[in-house]
Amino acid sequence: MNAESNVPVPTGVNHRENEQTRFSRSDRIWRGWFPLANLAVLTVFMLYVDGTSPVHKDHLDLWDTSIFRLAGWVWAEGGVPYVDYWDHKGPLIFFANLIGALVGGPDHGVFYVDVALMGISMVFLWKILEVMGERLSVVVKTFVLWITVAWIAYLLVPNLNVTETVCMPFLTAALWLALRDMRRMRESDDASVAIVTAYVQGLAGAASLLTRVTNALPVCVCVLVLVVMLCMRKQWLPLIQCAAACIGGFLTLTVPFAVYFAMHNAFGEFLYGTVIFNLSYASGSSPEVAPGITVIGRILAVPVAMVIVALVHMIRMRSVSSEQVLLLIAGLLLSVLFLKTEMFLHYAVIAAEFIPIILALILTCMRTRWMQVTSLVVILAALMGMTVYQERISHGTPYNNEIVASVIEEAGDETVALYNLPAEAYLRYGLKPIYPYANLQDWQGKFSLEFRKRLLETYGSAKAEYLVVAKTNDLKEPAIQPILDSRYRLVLSVDQTPDGPISVYRRVG
Repeated sequence: MNAESNVPVPTGVNHRENEQTRFSRSDRIWRGWFPLANLAVLTVFMLYVDGTSPVHKDHLDLWDTSIFRLAGWVWAEGGVPYVDYWDHKGPLIFFANLIGALVGGPDHGVFYVDVALMGISMVFLWKILEVMGERLSVVVKTFVLWITVAWIAYLLVPNLNVTETVCMPFLTAALWLALRDMRRMRESDDASVAIVTAYVQGLAGAASLLTRVTNALPVCVCVLVLVVMLCMRKQWLPLIQCAAACIGGFLTLTVPFAVYFAMHNAFGEFLYGTVIFNLSYASGSSPEVAPGITVIGRILAVPVAMVIVALVHMIRMRSVSSEQVLLLIAGLLLSVLFLKTEMFLHYAVIAAEFIPIILALILTCMRTRWMQVTSLVVILAALMGMTVYQERISHGTPYNNEIVASVIEEAGDETVALYNLPAEAYLRYGLKPIYPYANLQDWQGKFSLEFRKRLLETYGSAKAEYLVVAKTNDLKEPAIQPILDSRYRLVLSVDQTPDGPISVYRRVG
């Protein structure tokens, strides 16, 4: 036996070591179970509010998500986006639905992808809270986290399969890293923007371009503030390094898609669907129906709160920080963006990542934790109630159009094309698009002469023996009316269907 083993050890030392061991063990258990508990709650929550979840019926007509699910299904079946099925979105949203189609089929598979995306977003939202709300308790930060998630769900019900959901992990990661570096640079004159921060800003910008380009606005503001900070500190070498890293991040995500489409002779179509058409859409679109006051309120609530909280905090603290400037500029630009574009609720989701900053600044002004928790409980309860109500009135009956079904059954799915009918019709009846421009034809055509030209060229081939055409108010007559007059004859016309008046045409000869 070693002689040193007989030396008595002070009782206090053993006590402190035991306390540290118990604390570290408790901390590991907490950190292990806390994310899993939040993920479990998120899954249950999304099972209820998301129309693509397995607890909801098949073939609910969920508007845009049906388009994305159809694109994912076509891709999973060996097709190429923009060639075999076209939509004016970036391929990243189609890729998410491709994974969903491969994992669980086109009806519910994307649900599991969206749960994963929202879970990743929650991780970075929590990290934002750790930067901005370091003095807040775990309980308070948890309420803030779930208020942010509930707000996103409230905007997106009845489904979360939108471009903003796909972008959110990138946007939240970019915001967290930017805030972290701003804090470091304020505390130390030697600190600078980390290379990884610039790289992730590039990734987030690419993710926006590959879904909906306007999603990049928060990233642009982050980059602007960081560049100004580097210039004010005369850190020219880090500025050059960060610029290179940002470009590298952008290329990391865009190059693989560009190479894929180039290899499939579809690079031009990829650019047209991602950028060129959207320029026509942005310049030609205007609100067709005036949004209600509640819709306007939901869309502008967060951006307006960003501006107000930033200004009040500047006045109260009698100082200006980079975080406040970021919040103010982003709030102003988001408000302008939402007012200038069509007021779709899902556009406003990109502002939700700023909710933790807003609430963290407000909560730090409250004197007691009781006031903090009480306020957050009321907000969360109200949001959950409104979300549940919205869910109950949003999910309709499964899509069914007997006229479409009978034409497909009689003619065979390889000879029927649908025009102006929803994307869900293809999924409902297992109908693969014969033409890439397969739905929303006249709606998309009203924004672009080039698109209408493409419609005439594509449908002029008359590959489809039968055309099922729904009447819309987007154009005075279908853009392909010359093709219908010259190559087809009307065989059936029905005024009342779930999709409005429908005409069935059969190819002549």
